[in-house]
Amino acid sequence: YGVPTTLFRAVDSEDGHVCALRRVDGSLRATGEEVSMVARPWLGVQHPNIVELRGAFVSDEMEEGTPRAFFVHDFCAGAVTLESAIFVRIEAEAPSEAELWSLALQLLSAAFALHSMGMSCRGMEPARILLTGGQRVRLHGSVVLDLTRPDTRPLADQQRDDLASLGRLLVNLACRSPGAASSKALPRSLELMAASCSPDLVHLANTLARGTTMAEVMPLVSARLFDHAIAVQAQADALREAHRANLEASRLARLLIKLGFVNERPELAGDPSWAETGDRYLL
Repeated sequence: YGVPTTLFRAVDSEDGHVCALRRVDGSLRATGEEVSMVARPWLGVQHPNIVELRGAFVSDEMEEGTPRAFFVHDFCAGAVTLESAIFVRIEAEAPSEAELWSLALQLLSAAFALHSMGMSCRGMEPARILLTGGQRVRLHGSVVLDLTRPDTRPLADQQRDDLASLGRLLVNLACRSPGAASSKALPRSLELMAASCSPDLVHLANTLARGTTMAEVMPLVSARLFDHAIAVQAQADALREAHRANLEASRLARLLIKLGFVNERPELAGDPSWAETGDRYLL
């Protein structure tokens, strides 16, 4: 983010929901009006691949006399950053092609939503992409960059940079090297990527990394959208079946508990008509 930040697990005093509270540290000082102005466009963004912003404020409660900017996001339990999962862990392996396609489609979906609202992702760095279970990825923290590193370039340039950073991310992940997509290393990295990935994926990564627009990218991924939709629906069916099984199990448990109250009533003090040897034994 360009400045130090601290992340807290907090509980909302109004509704009791757990949230992620990020404090902007360092020498940056912002007024409540500045923070509200930065956060306002993001408060209405709801997307399955973007961590939702719940609020933003300035407070000096943690450090009296030193007001800090705070951003409140949804809490994603068990989430890890893409940087930590792929580049930091020594035992980690490079993602498979199917995983790269899934990641690319999800992040393109997030970028498309933001671009349609006249906003930008502020790049797609692996440290700001969360893995939140299965193959779901979520972009987070873009609003913090709008405060700490405001970008005054034309929106079209910012959106083009979003797609270029996604292309570089795909190359870095495929080669499992954070520097694989640098300007000098990119040609060689694409050759290495071609050895384990399909030409379609290599072409997509190259097109994105060299700068393009969303309209030019969509034809490159249209065929893969069917596979992604099938996978999403299959996962939804599996979750629905698991939910149905748990629902039936809970119904059976409730029935057994109710019958137990009928079968053994302590207030009857061992009355044989209610004991296991009495008329209610059939229950």
